[in-house]
Order: sequence, then structure tokens, then C-alpha cells
Amino acid sequence: MIGLLVQVLSLFSGLMVNFLTPVIFGVTQYGVFIKANILVYVFHRFSDVSSESLIALNAEGSIFLQSLVFNIFYFVIFCAISHFINIGSLWLLGSMLLSSSVLLTLYSQKRIKAVLLFLLSVVSVFLFQAGLVWAGRLPFGIEQLMIFSTYPPAIAGFLMLTWLSRRELARLSSYTSLWRAVSIFPRMVTLTLVFNLLTNFLPYVATKILMPREIGILRVMLAVVQSVSSIFPLNIKQIFSTFMGNDKKERLYEALMQVSAVYFLSLACAILLVAYFYQPLQDYVRLLAILPLFFWSMLTERLLQASLQGGRLVALNLVFAVAILGFGAISTSLDALIMLYVISIAAYSVALLHASGLKVPVRYYLLGVACILQSIMIEISLPWTLLLALVTLVGFVYKGSSVRTDIKILRGEIK
Repeated sequence: MIGLLVQVLSLFSGLMVNFLTPVIFGVTQYGVFIKANILVYVFHRFSDVSSESLIALNAEGSIFLQSLVFNIFYFVIFCAISHFINIGSLWLLGSMLLSSSVLLTLYSQKRIKAVLLFLLSVVSVFLFQAGLVWAGRLPFGIEQLMIFSTYPPAIAGFLMLTWLSRRELARLSSYTSLWRAVSIFPRMVTLTLVFNLLTNFLPYVATKILMPREIGILRVMLAVVQSVSSIFPLNIKQIFSTFMGNDKKERLYEALMQVSAVYFLSLACAILLVAYFYQPLQDYVRLLAILPLFFWSMLTERLLQASLQGGRLVALNLVFAVAILGFGAISTSLDALIMLYVISIAAYSVALLHASGLKVPVRYYLLGVACILQSIMIEISLPWTLLLALVTLVGFVYKGSSVRTDIKILRGEIK
């Protein structure tokens, strides 16, 4: 129950930033804010995605200190660059990096109640200040709202973890931690290179070729896809922690594949149905169909790391990174960036499934094809897309094993 509440709050915190903020300030002003602070999000997402590998690469006692060292490293680089050119708010980046360190440590130590309290604090502070801004009683812009909503919970979490980890921290020297951070940094970056490029490089390209309104729309669409770890009832960091040292991780992986496919297909059908009757929503649903593929990519990537197959993962990331950088550099429109995103996720998902060495039923590959077709067909006809999504869902449930059994497995394994 606590895990479900954590996911609800994670989802809501993402909705606040990526959906409530455009409602309060307008899509155009939100696009201007993103354009001015895109590199802040690039550094934050790069740190957040790559630092998650610490769960597999690091000892339990030093993950808090290691995470802080990495984020300080990113912050120093950002400060050095901002000394010469204006690339965004230092205060905003600092708050986001500190929050990332706190959350990563809490998840790795399986302090789920503390995660719940932290997220509840973030949501409460944001809603309180957003309400004052909406009522005209607080003269905050988007940047100020983000900063003053994030720092209070982040600082409180930092102080709490410093106290809880005081014994582990006392046994570690700063020199050892610094050297450990430097030695594993290249591996951490390459293990998550594809997700970092899709999360950061494409939005950065968008700021150079798109108008502010299109940037805002693309940002919302990408936020929907990238929030799959919050939309799904089980957090990906919880799953990753459970994979580590688990003798039943392959069976757990199969259950997660099955349940997530049905879950995200059902979600896609529901949102597509709403979009059919509510036309303004149609601009934002083009990437909705690839939610299962994106989640599978994240899931398989964590499985490979937990199974100590990082070498294969590094090789795949390097190959796909070159392709994404190449095609991203020549993209000149919103449609081109969206298609590059869809094709990259689909191809990367298939490559990861093959690299895992597990026997994957044919229906998973057929679902991948259906997801790509749904993304393309939305431009032609939303009703046809909805029909294809429904047929895919029914076929997957009919051919698959008992979803109820898989749900019981997940309840028993992931706490």
C-alpha cells in the first residue's frame, strides 16, 4: 500500500511540474522557461539517470556519499560553463540535484516510508505556493516557484540522511569516495547513454529549431513517456533494488513484462478514447503508444545490470548513441524529432531483449510493431489508432499467461 502511495505521489509531482505549471503560466511562457533552462534539465536528467547505476555498482554504505560527489561534480561543471555563458539557473539545478541524491539513497536503502514523506512534502509545498501564485498573492515566476518548492524538502532529506548514515559516513574517507566516483564515472555514463540522449539531447535540439509553443508541446509529450516509472504502480528504482541479488529475477522480469504490457495498453486505450472526444488533448498523445516499449527498455536495462552483463549494455548504448546523435543533428521539425524518438525506443527495446538472452514470446515483438503503427496512425486517424490499441490489448491478454498470477508474484517479491 505504501509503495502504491509513493507511485501516486511521484506521478502527481511530475504532473505538477509538467502540466499544472503550463496551466498556471500558459504553454508559451512555459516553453520560454524550458528554452532558457533546458541545460538545467539536461544536467539534472543526465545525473539522475546515470547515478541510478550506483545501486548496482556501489556498496550500500557509500551510496549517499557517492551520489553527492557525482552531483557536486555535475554542479561544478555547470557553474564553470555558466561563468562564460548564461545556460540556466544555478539555484534550480542545485535543488534538483540535491533532491535526486536524497531519493536515490532512500530507494537504495529501501526506506519507502521516508520516500513517501519526502514526496508528500514536495507536493504540499508546491501546491501551497502554486495556489498563492494563482490567486495573485505571490509574485513568483516559474523558476522561483520551482526553486522554493524543492529546496525545503531537499534540505530536510539531506539532514535526515546525514544523521541516519553517520556511522557509514564515518568509516569512509573523502579521498576514497572521490577516487571511487572518478573510477566508475565512465561506466555509469555509458550504461545509461541512450536514455540520457533521448531525455536530454532531443529536447536540446528542439530549442534550436522549434518555436516556444512547439517546445512546450514536445516537452509535455516527452514528460508523459519519461514518467512511466511513476505511472506504473511499482517504481523502477524499487524494481532495480529487488533485482540485485535475487535468484528469481528472471521470473520476476517475466511477470513485470506481462503486467506492464496490459497496464500500459489499457492506459493508452483510455487516454486515446478521451482524446477522441476532447480535441485539445490530441496534440499531446502521439508518443502515448510507446509507453510499453519505453518501460520494457528501462526494465531490461536494469536486468542486464543486475545480472552483471554491463559489457553488452555498454556496447549497445555506444552503437545507438552514435545513431541518435547523427539523426538528431539533421532533424529539422517536430515530426522528425517525434519519429526519431519512436524508432529509437522501439529498436533499443528489441536490442535489449535480444541481449538479455531470455526467450521472449513472439507476442512481445508483435506488440512493438503495433506500438509503432499506433504512433504513426494518430496523424492519419485517431479512431483507427484506438481500434488497433484495443485489438492489441485483447490479443495480448488472450495469448498471455494469467495476469492475476503475475500480480501475486510482484506483490510477494517487491516490497
